[in-house]
Amino acid sequence: MNILKNIVQLKNHSGFRKYFANTSWLMAERIIRMTVALFVGVYVARYLGPERFGLLSYANSFVGLFLALATLGIDSIVIRELVKRPECSGEILGTAFCLKICGTIFMWFAIVLTLPFTENDTQTNLFISIIAFAILFQAFNVIDFNYQAEVKSKYVVQVKFIQLLISSIAKLFLIYIKAPLLWFVWVYCFDAFLLAIGLVAMYMIKSGNILRWRWKWEVALDLLRDSWPLILSGVLISIYVKIDQVMIKEILG
Repeated sequence: MNILKNIVQLKNHSGFRKYFANTSWLMAERIIRMTVALFVGVYVARYLGPERFGLLSYANSFVGLFLALATLGIDSIVIRELVKRPECSGEILGTAFCLKICGTIFMWFAIVLTLPFTENDTQTNLFISIIAFAILFQAFNVIDFNYQAEVKSKYVVQVKFIQLLISSIAKLFLIYIKAPLLWFVWVYCFDAFLLAIGLVAMYMIKSGNILRWRWKWEVALDLLRDSWPLILSGVLISIYVKIDQVMIKEILG
């Protein structure tokens, strides 16, 4: 009886309902995204064929090797700081946004310095450049961190649902019109841009103006001081996960 009573009390607790609803939204988004990505990905792979799909995967994996340099490992740290100091959200979000922009630029330099050591042709390097450019829009993911800290992920999930629907329709349309591989590469930019626009619009409606974000050196130094081990581990994980796909391309040509 005591167990049932505790369950009923937990169920009626406002905090539990809040976190349960937030988690449910996140789980639903993951499940639906994985399902849709599976079916759409199968059609894309069948249309492109082994060679073109392999080239697309190689370009994506090559950029993935350097992705940790763009994220700077500050994602979870930003969420922690927003929970601890919600009154400083403008400074935290603005500083994190600028750090991610700087990290993306640093990632571009690392890719440019690495490309001469590969045997890629001009087309492959073009694909890598387009996908690397799309990473710039991921700086707007700091808006997602804000709503995670506020336990209001449903707003972000709704934006991601719309982005997933439009992106899936776009890919199926490209298959229908028998579009070249380059168009599928540009979909990476389209996805990132669409999500960024959706996040900004949602933030402007629900929370405030992003023009109020501010850079603060003290916040930047605090974030980087706590994140450098995560940057190192992120780079090592990226290499471990992606290096096999890159090596296959280098070996097989």
